[in-house]
Amino acid sequence: MGRPATRHGRRFDGEAGGDGREGGRALRYATYPPDDVVFASSSAGLDIVCDQRLTFDRPSTLPDHLRRIGDGQRGATLGTHSVVDWLSYATWSDGTLVRSLTLSPGSGIVENIGEPLPFEVAYWAGQHPVESEDPYPLPFHPLDLAQAALRHLFGFATDGPPGAGDVPADAVDLLGYRVTDPTGGEQANREAMLQLLREAMGQPPN
Repeated sequence: MGRPATRHGRRFDGEAGGDGREGGRALRYATYPPDDVVFASSSAGLDIVCDQRLTFDRPSTLPDHLRRIGDGQRGATLGTHSVVDWLSYATWSDGTLVRSLTLSPGSGIVENIGEPLPFEVAYWAGQHPVESEDPYPLPFHPLDLAQAALRHLFGFATDGPPGAGDVPADAVDLLGYRVTDPTGGEQANREAMLQLLREAMGQPPN
């Protein structure tokens, strides 16, 4: 019970404060926590942390204090944004980056480091094309690859029925923690981004 909190504290490296426990969720429904909320679990040989702040355009820039958590272990991150069909995932072994991929139809391939993982091959080979009247800028839909990556890296998927070998994600419970930036910087940045979106959509400011 203490290990997830300890792991999470190391993730912030003193830059954020734990404000208390939140209600937990099953793994299948914990992959997109609310702002300032983290879902976490720890067991023998496995630590899981779901936090919006753990998604990066360039996973190769993962901060050193996060990379050190993976010393002597294998680690992986995965993030998506369905509005812009954005996908990013990466794997590390003993703190060394093995594979990193970030792409979207609007930005193209942002980062592509390391050899493609086995589950990627069919997608790059054009075996999962996007059915569209207009040409799609990628040989596959990023969110389709995201589900394949989620299953390969973490043992389950969030779309569609469970596969025969999937982890029972509905039965894996994660604890919830509220962890905020005591400087207020993260909250201010989020509000600034929301304001830019409102302006782009012609909405009045709050």
